[in-house]
Amino acid sequence: MYLNSLIDMTNESMIQALGVLLKWLDVSWGFLHLDEQTQAPIMAINTISLEDIVMMNRETYEALQIFNQLAHPSSFKRGARGSYREGLSVYGIFNRCKSQLGCKFMRVMFLHPSRDIDVLNSRFDVVQFCVQPKNEDIVKNMLVCMKNIKNITRIISRLTKLSASVREWKCLHKTIYYGIMLGNLCEAIASEAKLFREIAGCITEEMCQTDYCINRIIDFKEAELQNTFVVKLGVDEELDRLKQKCGGIPELISSVAQQELKHLPPYIKECALVYIPEIGYLLSLPPWKESMTEEDWNVPGTEFMFKLGNVGHYKTARCQELDGMLGDTTVEIAEYESRILLKLVQFIQERIAPLHKLIKLASELDCLIALALVAKENNYVRPVLTTERVLEIEGGRHPLQELCVDDFVPNDTFSGEQHSLMKIITGPNSSGKSVYLKQVALIAFLAHIGSFVPAKRAKIGVLHHIHTRIQTVESIATNISAFMIDLKQMILSLYSSTPSSLIIVDEFGKGTTEIDGLALLASCLDHFLSREVKCPHVLASTHFHDVVSLVQKSRYLKLQTMEYIADHDGQIVNLFKLKDGSVQTS
Repeated sequence: MYLNSLIDMTNESMIQALGVLLKWLDVSWGFLHLDEQTQAPIMAINTISLEDIVMMNRETYEALQIFNQLAHPSSFKRGARGSYREGLSVYGIFNRCKSQLGCKFMRVMFLHPSRDIDVLNSRFDVVQFCVQPKNEDIVKNMLVCMKNIKNITRIISRLTKLSASVREWKCLHKTIYYGIMLGNLCEAIASEAKLFREIAGCITEEMCQTDYCINRIIDFKEAELQNTFVVKLGVDEELDRLKQKCGGIPELISSVAQQELKHLPPYIKECALVYIPEIGYLLSLPPWKESMTEEDWNVPGTEFMFKLGNVGHYKTARCQELDGMLGDTTVEIAEYESRILLKLVQFIQERIAPLHKLIKLASELDCLIALALVAKENNYVRPVLTTERVLEIEGGRHPLQELCVDDFVPNDTFSGEQHSLMKIITGPNSSGKSVYLKQVALIAFLAHIGSFVPAKRAKIGVLHHIHTRIQTVESIATNISAFMIDLKQMILSLYSSTPSSLIIVDEFGKGTTEIDGLALLASCLDHFLSREVKCPHVLASTHFHDVVSLVQKSRYLKLQTMEYIADHDGQIVNLFKLKDGSVQTS
């Protein structure tokens, strides 16, 4: 009963998430140091809802070439972390992010296309601002800031344990400094987009105080030389006094070492003074002859302490005098600086929340600027999003194909209750049918991540699903045939589609006999048409020309074909232009 009051047992996703959490706790239990008085170091809690996500399966991402990870050619490195690189893909051409956080945010954005119009319009506003030539200088300054903004989650964890390195302290300081600079830039243009206002709102007085305290307390130049935390002069009077006292120690030690050498036996040619905490100052002597015995290490007028390697360490009267005069000054300095470090860490922890929010927003801004750069280079336009069930694309282009050819032929797409909801496209091989189908799906996808689209004009109704039956990915692990894989993809489209879905079907049914393939394709298309006004957006290409006579007549159905001409030798010349009509042979 108690568990039922906390968890909805009918929610499969919640149960699965709880299982993953329990598994992680079981594996990480030895690294968690919590008691009743200790709070867990939770930075933030983010809510992820599936209600506003456009559903796309893995096969659709692969078929549309949104991601294309290439494995390392060496079998020894294949599968290792960082061994994959992105090939020719939509994500590959859009990923111009300056920070690792921006790259991660872009991948998440591509994996979670949104159907929240307010969120998407907010992203469009940022892209619109960044593509304008008059704002080029501001965008460049933003990119400089974001290049220096890092993920500080691990750094904060190490600060809590007082184990952060000098490099990590510098990284934190640069992140805060450039975060404040980015906030000031966004404050000047806050009226242009909601994201700019949110970033400007993260710059609080506490964040400025944190930046001032880090810069005022830590001596980064000296810390790099000593490879440890060093406090600047003027922060603490007692610490300054100890450092001044310690400042003349090297000259004093050098002078005492010269005096010690004069009183040592003549066969000893060199010596040095070293300081060891809890023991004090010692006289160190290297071996003065080969194959020294234990008796040889005894030196008149000194007390032998120990031998470290080939160097003997001794206590002398002058060393005892230094112990009494200087004491453990170095240890006291380290203790003072440790106390100051602890107070600084506590001060930062109490004021770090706005910085986490700023970093998240900065990663989104980095991602949107990358989208703007691609839109500017390739002449993309801002789509109009609407709750109407419509797809209107004028002069649409394939974002990848147009980069691989000299002249790309754009095509229009009009789908909706006022036009038609199903298109059956026929035409010769290599006439551009598959490219056209993918281009429509990609334009719709880009609009749902907040990107401008490759077209002259686009009006996109919000979609709930994008389903495809384009590519057959065979694998021994699936233990099913290629034809069965095609059927599974088609079944998903039939059962999961809604009136606001986009379904792309490319030559379904070719994996079996002609009669069976024709019957399957005709029955699937006929099922969609039977929904009448609730029919989803369906674009299907086929070489089964008789399918037109097998499906029911409907005002929601339109026949289209790819235009071509035949030369004097009977050779087909494809024009790659879509027109109404159909062909009888291909």
